[in-house]
Order: sequence, then C-alpha cells, then structure tokens
Amino acid sequence: MKKLRYPSRNVKNKAVKLFTAAILVIAAAFGILHDYIAKETGSKQLLAATDGYFTAHYIDVGQGSAALLASPDDSFMLIDTGTTESSAYLVKYLKDAGVDTLDYLIITHPHEDHYGGAESVIKNFPVENFLILSDFTDTYPYDRFIYMLENNSFGVDTNIEPVVRDDTFTFANDCVFRIISPEEADFDDFNESSLALKLIYGNTAFLFTGDSEKATENAMIANGYDLRADVFLAGHHGSATSNTLAFVQAVSPEYAVISCGKDNSYGHPHEDTLKNFESCGAEVLRTDISGSIIIVSDGNSVSLPQAQ
Repeated sequence: MKKLRYPSRNVKNKAVKLFTAAILVIAAAFGILHDYIAKETGSKQLLAATDGYFTAHYIDVGQGSAALLASPDDSFMLIDTGTTESSAYLVKYLKDAGVDTLDYLIITHPHEDHYGGAESVIKNFPVENFLILSDFTDTYPYDRFIYMLENNSFGVDTNIEPVVRDDTFTFANDCVFRIISPEEADFDDFNESSLALKLIYGNTAFLFTGDSEKATENAMIANGYDLRADVFLAGHHGSATSNTLAFVQAVSPEYAVISCGKDNSYGHPHEDTLKNFESCGAEVLRTDISGSIIIVSDGNSVSLPQAQ
C-alpha cells in the first residue's frame, strides 16, 4: 500500500497566499462596485433634490473642468467639457441631469483638460449656441468643433457666436451673463486667454475664470468689474498662479469650488490658494474629495442640496 503524501509546507504556504490574494481581489472589486453604486445613487438623489432651483453642477472630470448650469425651466449651459478620458462619464452625467439640448456650449480656452469631451458632447446633444473667443475662431480645436456643429446629426442650426469682452447674453428667462475677460487672446499663453464670465440669477452670482492667472485677475480688478459672486469656480484648478488674495477678496465667495483630480501631479490645489480662501471665509468644496458638486440657488441665496 502506498503511503499518503501530504502537501509540503511550501505548497501549503503557496496555496494560502493564492487564496488570500483571491480574497483580496474579490474584496477590492466589491469595494469598487460598492463605491460606484453609492456614487450613482447619491448623484441621482441629489439631482432629484434640485427640482425648481437654478442649479450649478461642478462635474467630477478628474484633472479637468466641466460645469453644467441648469435653470428651473430646463435650459442648460455647459462651460468646458473636461478631458477626453472623462468624456463618457460627462455624457452620462448630462443625460442623468435631464439634458436634451444645450442652450450654450462654452469652451474657455484650448487646453485638453477643458475641451477634451467636446466632441462626445457635440455628438450626443444638439447645441443652440457655441460661444468662442473671437480671436480663436480659425484655430484648432475650435475649427474642428465648428465644423462638427455646422454638420451635426440633429438638424439644429447652431449659432456660432464669436465673443469679446463685455458681451452680455440672456440664459433661460431669468439669467444674464457677461464676458469679463480677456481683453484679447494671447497665443503664447492660453491660460491668460481664458474666457471669464459672471452669471447672475436673481440676487445670486456665479463666477467662472477658466485658467486665468494673476495678470488677467489683476486686469479684471483694474477694469472695475463687480466680481462679487456667491460661488466661484477656482481659477486653474486651485493653482497658486491664480486665485490671488486680492482677487479672492474682490470675489468674496460663499463657496469656492476646486475642480481637480485626486493625487494629481500638479499638487492642485496649492496651499496658498486654500489659505486665501480660508482668509476670506469661503467654504472650499473639492471634486477630488467629494466627487461632483451641486449648488442650488433660489434667487436670493445659494446652498448645498440635501439628498432625498
């Protein structure tokens, strides 16, 4: 009779390690799925809580920027479209938010982390108005977007609107926004060529400055604009090259939203920026920590909606 051979200690150790590794992989996959479901459920609950309000969505597109503005009458404006990598998530978010048509599409400047999702957006949604700095109409990627919009599959006659500083527009029935920068394009510095705009809804205001940096911020102050805003999307993802103390003081926001990627290689947001917001009493909200951020206005004040 043959003697039974038991596995050696090495074989048993390998089996234990493989079993442990398998358990860890399953646990990690479950954790990712759980986080995804929680994120999706939370987003839908928050979206349901915004009915009847003017709503600003600061969408988590990683190290990029995309902001959706929605009026109570279901008009929509999209300011920037994040990265190419995040375009599928952006399109899904817009659909979940009830977007059928974009009344305005605005790309603040030609950097991929701000225009990367534009092609996907144009393919999935009719666009009524495309706002572009007048100096950029014949430059890439704007010429590409203009071609796509003029040959869209929806049969919509998109208005291509070259803009300059101080142009004013009506959004929905009860919002106005004004282009407050730049004075002209700087083809050697696209950040300083960012479109900046202030939108007013009732007695509340929202400010967007793209990646405008110190020189442009100083110019906006020097030009005498009323920069006060309840909500400010921090310039250049919270970089210290933007968001100077003088500018933050002029804006005096209740909420400062920072759109940046988790553990990004730029170190955004920078400590100086956070200190400037803190010194002005602004509550800082970050997409790298909280994911997509929603702020609502009833025309008199702004607040964070509570999930239903």
